[in-house]
Amino acid sequence: MKDYRLQFKTPRDHYMFTLTNIEHSHGSSATNLGLSVQRNQCIVNTIAGKEIYPVSFNTTFQQFDLPE
Repeated sequence: MKDYRLQFKTPRDHYMFTLTNIEHSHGSSATNLGLSVQRNQCIVNTIAGKEIYPVSFNTTFQQFDLPE
């Protein structure tokens, strides 16, 4: 599971996290609100070192099938 840490070439004692990774093209206020809740859950769990917020996967509720 991704925890959205920035990867450095040398080991670090502290981490930096990113939510969207599009700041370079859209500015620091650019967020993908559809994914930010799940990403924040992963980041908080990583910082805490345990599951504070359960992270759900495969929660898509849209279907694009044609009726039979």
